[in-house]
Amino acid sequence: MAEGAYSYTLGGGELPGTIKIGGWNHFGDFEHLYVDAGGNPIAISGNNGKPLDNDYALYVILDQLLWHAPGTEEGQGLGFFTRFAGAPDDRNYVDFYFDVGLTLTGMIPGRPDDALAIGYAYTSISDRAQAFNVSNGDPAGEGYEA
Repeated sequence: MAEGAYSYTLGGGELPGTIKIGGWNHFGDFEHLYVDAGGNPIAISGNNGKPLDNDYALYVILDQLLWHAPGTEEGQGLGFFTRFAGAPDDRNYVDFYFDVGLTLTGMIPGRPDDALAIGYAYTSISDRAQAFNVSNGDPAGEGYEA
């Protein structure tokens, strides 16, 4: 795993932010989610998935204070966050993830660490995993909302 981070400030030094870029690699053996070594769908052939070497993912994270509450400690106010992550769809059930949101920190006197947040998250199930479900006769394309 490797990660690089860069911290900066906007608004005359009152609005700190951080951007992180990273990734990981697993050097183990994995199996294809949809096809066997002969290229046939594993849901039909019943064989194990095609052998694959290693697995990896990449990600980006951004945290940014948008508004600093007057008379409060550093880092308190309205903040923004987002994360993106991606991985190969032939060996990972989740091939893409994204979230975004806002935080409100330190707005109650005497409770500087309290935070209120609202956000949105999206998780993509890989096309290969969905294809396996279709080949297996399982329903596909259904949405599930929280």
